[in-house]
Amino acid sequence: IRQKALIDAPGAYEDILKLEGKKLTRGDRKTARGRDNVLRYIDDGEPVFKGLKVIEVASVLAGPSVGLFFAEHGAEVIKIENKASKGDVTRSWKLPSESQNTSTSAYFASVNFGKQFLSLNLKDEGDLKRCYALIKEADLFIANFKHGSAEKLGLSFGQLKQINPQLIYGEINGFGTESDRVAYDLILQAETGFMS
Repeated sequence: IRQKALIDAPGAYEDILKLEGKKLTRGDRKTARGRDNVLRYIDDGEPVFKGLKVIEVASVLAGPSVGLFFAEHGAEVIKIENKASKGDVTRSWKLPSESQNTSTSAYFASVNFGKQFLSLNLKDEGDLKRCYALIKEADLFIANFKHGSAEKLGLSFGQLKQINPQLIYGEINGFGTESDRVAYDLILQAETGFMS
């Protein structure tokens, strides 16, 4: 089950598959142990969200973390990435110690485990129609857009409810629905005085 789940996330965990024979650091052991526990849970019983279809149009950390929660509990999570920008920006956020021969960073892999990936340009009419076709069959939509972006892309709550009236729409942002500010982790840590 471990290898099957890792293969289901193409390119995300090449390094974990190479752990045999490598002297593991404490972080490596903790990462591998956590993933094994999740997979063991999924293998021991019926996944809680089996049969649930989730469309994730989110990047960086907050939105993808929600998608990860559903993927770990058996949902089919399809992450739609921006074709024009070559996907989620965190794919390239590598530490100097990470292999430059892998296609994704540990940061990206840590919140995108077990998802399917689809690269679309949502400003392109054909790609937007493909997205709408997926949304029509989905149960849940997850996004973390900047203020006004959902409407511009045709992916606001009101617009998607016309396509799928049963759709659950989840949107997360750091400064409320009326602010243009982005809320990266470091910004929030600095503004609250808890910089780590």
